Amino acid sequence: MVDSYMVSANESFGYGTQVCLDGASADPGALADVEGARRFVRELVSAVENTCHELTDASVVMVDAGPDGYSAALVAGETSASLHVFVELRSVALQLFSPHSVQAGNVTELFLAAFRVGRYQSGVRGRGLILPSDRALLTRMLSGQRDYARLRVQPAEPVTL
Repeated sequence: MVDSYMVSANESFGYGTQVCLDGASADPGALADVEGARRFVRELVSAVENTCHELTDASVVMVDAGPDGYSAALVAGETSASLHVFVELRSVALQLFSPHSVQAGNVTELFLAAFRVGRYQSGVRGRGLILPSDRALLTRMLSGQRDYARLRVQPAEPVTL
């Protein structure tokens, strides 16, 4: 944990805590609940940022990927979260970054409960990508992140020799 004054908005990486969670075998109903996912992202960022930012569900940037699912992101203060939902794959990926105190166990519990994930992988790092606060730029970045997240959660092709 470092003090937030060490994070500069002009840098692409910041020092703090980044929690990455990839979940599989998630509940199809929870994945299909777009408003529930929007609320999850807002509540997660609000809990970590813990300031007087006026965050509403409309603060969350959404990217609709059609039948493949959707993505959501929110930047508030120095905390950001991006969520990628893949309905047909029954998978979900979350990245949360903040220079504030982040309890990875609490984030994991909220993630598992919100999407009723069957299996998951997690990673915690001491640095993370600073997402842009500009909505148009965040939307574009979210689309690019979605492609990478899909590669992580998509089952690998069987290999035969």
